[in-house]
Amino acid sequence: MPKRNPAAQFLLDVCAGVRWKKAHGAIAQELASHIDDQTAAYLLEGMPPEEAEQQAVRQMGDPVALGKQFDAVYRPQTAHGLMICIALLLLGGVFLQICVLPGGLRVSQAVVMVCGLAITAAAYFIDFRRLFARWTLPTYLLCLLLCGWLSPELNGASIPLSYLLLLAPLPLCGCVNRCRHLKWRGLFLSLAAALLPLGIALFLHASPAALAIAGISCFLLLALAAGTGWFALPRRLALPAVLLPILLMGVCCVVSFSHRLLPVLFPAQDPRGAGFFPLTIRSMLSDAVLIGPGAVFADIPNKIPVFHDSFMLTWLIARYGWIVVVPVCALFLWLIGRGAVLAYRQNSFFGKLLCSAAISVFSLQFLAYLCANCGLLISTYFPLPLLYGGNYSTLVNLLLMGVLLSAIRHGSLYTDAHMPQPLFDYADGTLHVHLK
Repeated sequence: MPKRNPAAQFLLDVCAGVRWKKAHGAIAQELASHIDDQTAAYLLEGMPPEEAEQQAVRQMGDPVALGKQFDAVYRPQTAHGLMICIALLLLGGVFLQICVLPGGLRVSQAVVMVCGLAITAAAYFIDFRRLFARWTLPTYLLCLLLCGWLSPELNGASIPLSYLLLLAPLPLCGCVNRCRHLKWRGLFLSLAAALLPLGIALFLHASPAALAIAGISCFLLLALAAGTGWFALPRRLALPAVLLPILLMGVCCVVSFSHRLLPVLFPAQDPRGAGFFPLTIRSMLSDAVLIGPGAVFADIPNKIPVFHDSFMLTWLIARYGWIVVVPVCALFLWLIGRGAVLAYRQNSFFGKLLCSAAISVFSLQFLAYLCANCGLLISTYFPLPLLYGGNYSTLVNLLLMGVLLSAIRHGSLYTDAHMPQPLFDYADGTLHVHLK
């Protein structure tokens, strides 16, 4: 067996002391870079190559002690709080369907929940950077096309396509990560990666709510990248270049779907009768009490089956009082807030992007559901994620949570050598804005 050179043997000895095997590659790369730099310095001094490498390795110190130090740093980060919150939402949904809401828990829902948990576990243990290779965006666009062509439409919208569109921010993260330091070329490529899924979904009749959630999430990620100088561009130029398409797309969406805003703003004047649900919801909420059933509950919700599904929160408030809002909103707000904090703490910018993508899509679904259950009904909306939703919603949101947990778990493996300076910085009681 050939004898290894001193540097290779040193790296093996250091990695032997690190229990997390996925960290070995990052540790070896970091140490090898230091050894190569020091070896090059000795070679410039006229030292022979073998002696220069041996001296550089000796300067690194004891490999056993170094391995113990790396073992204390490189460990998988488990977000126990997020896991508990996700489990509470899922168990709360099962409890509601079995013990509270009419209809009970269907077998298909239980099977989908088990499959969704398996997807979450798989995403959690897989290194999240391997999920976003160069082929990810083309594959995702192909899936959008096939889903839009093959899936049937309901009320003028393709439901499977709408839920698949919610995952658009994930391949966008990989595209933005690869466009680092490409300046305007990287910014325009990232804009194209954000616009292509939205354009395909719009052409194939995705729901307006899905377009809004995916579009807002994608452009928030681009604004985050431009605001941190990720594309190696001045912020005063990069941010307007991202915000201008957002403004133009917002104007186009308002013009295209202006007829759907009438039930939201003036439900009683809608000629198609779509204002019935917003008016009914507002009537139920206005008569709801703190604890106990409201006056309208006995007449309306039991006669309209959709209230047990699409307007579950309104149904619970009318049946049990406003008290039910406290635990439901507390769980969602804690999950969203904790996820945002962990996203901010990520060492790598790619980790920040992935966490932000999952949290933004989840948060906007929650916000859309609250609006629908407060009488601000936009014709197509999404169920309450994780707590009570359909099969597509359960699969999509459990995948998002798996990606979020995976990014947190593997966050210590990857760091950016030159982390971009944030747009806003608060230090010593002063808020600094960096535009360069």
